[in-house]
Amino acid sequence: PASESFVSLSPEEASQLDVASVINPGAVVAICPQNTTAQSLKRYRIQAPQSASYARTIRCDRSTRAITVKYIKSGEIEHVPWSWLVGMEDTSKKHSLFSYLPAAKSIADADVRGQPSLGHLVLALKWCRHYSSSSSSLNDKNTTPMYLVNSVAERASILLCTEVLLHDELRDSHSRRDETTRKINMQLLDLFGSDFDSSSLSAVMNEDILESIKMQLKDQLHEASLEREEKRKMWEEQTNWDNASFLGGKKREGRRSPFRSLSRKTSSGSDFS
Repeated sequence: PASESFVSLSPEEASQLDVASVINPGAVVAICPQNTTAQSLKRYRIQAPQSASYARTIRCDRSTRAITVKYIKSGEIEHVPWSWLVGMEDTSKKHSLFSYLPAAKSIADADVRGQPSLGHLVLALKWCRHYSSSSSSLNDKNTTPMYLVNSVAERASILLCTEVLLHDELRDSHSRRDETTRKINMQLLDLFGSDFDSSSLSAVMNEDILESIKMQLKDQLHEASLEREEKRKMWEEQTNWDNASFLGGKKREGRRSPFRSLSRKTSSGSDFS
């Protein structure tokens, strides 16, 4: 977590603090069992105890003075007492740099006059994907070296992941289910893939970085995968109905599912057509 928005807590402070009034769901906290030796967490140079773990808050319970957290590294969910907190985020100091808007259909349609958006990062990653798949780009010695393309892809992906998670944390739960969120999640799925298919950015990104981003965006990618599967089923049901009703059940030829290639997304120049 960013040191500017992270506040250290002693065991005594944590045990006396009304955690439920200051920590919101989604905020990152540092957890350390009270029976271990905790070092102080400095504001500008955080030094967490070796046994401390970072987790995202799910809920706080005043009646039991416990907090339910999901550990960032393992994904494990645990209920821990408030006294185990050794640090927490002050979300009032956090703000996003990119507006929460999806990518336009093409670079020409992208609005570059106002505040940069998540969509601009998505378009940058689509360019990296397109560049890596273009044989002419790879064979031309006068074009951008691949190591620079890899660097752009990795940094843009990390920034996109950070901004998406930050927006989700700062927005209310209702706005996380709107049409803009749906579009952004689908664009994330197109770039990073799900647990069941590979990422279209695998050719331009380090595998460890890519897997780390997919793990952090797991909820967004899962929601998009469910929507994609629901659309696929609806398309198949509609197609079956059309086939059964056309000329007494005679099937029409040549109609191809738009979902056949989604599970194994390949790079192409269609991103910029």
